[in-house]
This record gives sequence, structure tokens and C-alpha cells, in this order.
Amino acid sequence: LKTGSEAKIARLLRYLTNLMDSMEDDCRIEIVQSLAATGISYPSKHLSVVDFLGKFLQRRDGSFEFKHTILFALVEMMQADPSNNEYTLDRLADTLGGTHTYIRLTTEILNVVSELGRTFHSPGRYILPVYNCYMLGKPPIRASAVSALGKFGAYCPHHRRSILALLEKCSVDENDEVRDRAALARGIIAAAIE
Repeated sequence: LKTGSEAKIARLLRYLTNLMDSMEDDCRIEIVQSLAATGISYPSKHLSVVDFLGKFLQRRDGSFEFKHTILFALVEMMQADPSNNEYTLDRLADTLGGTHTYIRLTTEILNVVSELGRTFHSPGRYILPVYNCYMLGKPPIRASAVSALGKFGAYCPHHRRSILALLEKCSVDENDEVRDRAALARGIIAAAIE
């Protein structure tokens, strides 16, 4: 990957798809880091690399370190080439349903989605995956999802009323932290509506 040409990247990705299943995580992490550098070096291959990495992030196998390296690589690629941020963030939002094995990873993805998603042209498309994450997650994930909804509500005026309705549902959660975050977010959004 480090010495390959732009023309060979698609073929290498197809080859790596089958090969990565039989590798140890240490090798897989090295490949992910090389792929991030490749995606940055060849912007025309950015989307292919994002798709490849997104598939492995969504899968249930792999250690936390491997998946965290993928998340870091995707964020690094977004910082290097902002023109593809929405596409990359869409892939991250797609993974929210399948990353609940690692609570910290899911909360970090929620943070990235809420920080960047609210700045895009149509931030509303990220609200449902975040709320679905709330519905399916453990208490720390639910708390992070509520905070993410609060960020969308604070920064996206067109979606405040619908987010307020979602946060109303979150305010009866069994977990204290989730309820507290929902109450805080509801207060901020309600004040912004007035």
C-alpha cells in the first residue's frame, strides 16, 4: 500500500478484503493506518478506502483497538480532505447500529457524528441513527446519544421541535445520567425555541 500506485488501489482493496479475515489484529491495524495514508495521498480513492474501512467497522468481529484505529483513520481522512466529509460521516452513522459491543467506540462515533453532522447542509439525516442508537444502547451509549441529540437541537433550528419530542421520550429513561442529560438538553432547546 505504501509503495503502490493509484491505479492499483482498487485491486489491492479487493485482495485485502479476503486476506484481512485471516490476519491478527496487529497486522490489520497496520493495514488500516496504511490505508488512511493512501486515502489521503490519493483523494480520488478516498471513497473506496472509506467504504472498505466502513465495512470492517460495521462487522462484529475485531478488537476495540482495531475498530478504534479505523475510526481514527476515518477522522484523519476527513480532516485531510473535507470535500468527502458528508460521505464519510454517512458511513459512520451507518455503523451506529452495529458497534454496541464496544461502548467507548460507540460513544466516540456519536460524538463525531454530532460534532460534524450538525454543520452539514442537511443535518436531519443523522438524527434518526442517533436516536436508534439511544433505543438500542446500554446506559452510557444512551447518555451519549442524548447529548448528541442535544447538540443537534442546539445548532439546528429547523429540527428543534422534533428533537425536543425525542428528548421528551428520553426523559423517562431508567438511568439517572440519561434523564439528567435529557432534561438539560430539553431546557437549552426550549429556551432557544422561545
